Amino acid sequence: MSENIEIYKAHLQSADKLDERRDATVRAYGSVCAVVVTVTAGLLTQDHPLVSAAMCVLLVLVAWIWRETLGTLNAKLIVKSKGLMQMEREELVPFPFLTRETDEWERSKTRPIQVVSRLAPDAFRVIGVLGIAYHIYGWFFT
Repeated sequence: MSENIEIYKAHLQSADKLDERRDATVRAYGSVCAVVVTVTAGLLTQDHPLVSAAMCVLLVLVAWIWRETLGTLNAKLIVKSKGLMQMEREELVPFPFLTRETDEWERSKTRPIQVVSRLAPDAFRVIGVLGIAYHIYGWFFT
């Protein structure tokens, strides 16, 4: 049992590190996207259409990379959690901590940070695409 607890503990620590990386990813990419949107908006008012259009393309790319990075981290975290919960189901550890935590989390139905972290990259991509469309429209239809 002691060996299983050590294995469980190591994987739980690894899952915590993945969760921390995911949080850091959301903060970092969210900040970069917010800065790009702010700079792009400032460039629009100062009549720098090429630079502004390039910033819109950059926004789309950064948001896409953000979404892919989150997807990878989430997939790893899901696999890690399933492995830990399997150990709990097989009673290889004395207390099903993760299973109970997951059940309580599901019952609470409050996951605003998960919703925001899932939708934010797509929202920034939409803003970037709208910016690109704005420039295309301005170049060809005015």
